[in-house]
Amino acid sequence: MKKIQDRVPQLTGLKHSSIDFGAIQNFASMGLSCFTGSSKLMLPALTLGACGVVDGPPCVVPELWVEIWNAYKNGDVERAEKAQRKASELLDLVLLNGGPLYIASVKALAGERLGTDCGKPRGPFSQLTVDEKADLLDAFARLEMKRESVGQPRN
Repeated sequence: MKKIQDRVPQLTGLKHSSIDFGAIQNFASMGLSCFTGSSKLMLPALTLGACGVVDGPPCVVPELWVEIWNAYKNGDVERAEKAQRKASELLDLVLLNGGPLYIASVKALAGERLGTDCGKPRGPFSQLTVDEKADLLDAFARLEMKRESVGQPRN
């Protein structure tokens, strides 16, 4: 990354999705804005210098990740941990039908929350069966993550 930074002086940041979590600290010390690619590990990434997250599941209930960020930035680690635990419940749900259906699950949940059809994933990603989608939406309803229960977007 140092070689890239030396050759691309306008470089200001990156998305880091590797399992080498310590690299986040290195990138931050280089003056780069580093987004983690793992929404399940946003809070730990923030403690290492990450500036946020770029991942699919936050598209479903973005308020949870905004809450993690706001709480952490305000020094309220307990509130940030609580929000991260709630966000992890959603992530577990996204993976309910397995990794190959990750994209389809995010699209189905986002569509349910927005009240619109977000379409099917393009190949090579798999699609949910009717039963898988019904089970997913039932489990989502049990998490009670309707817009009213997790907060309204701010104007």
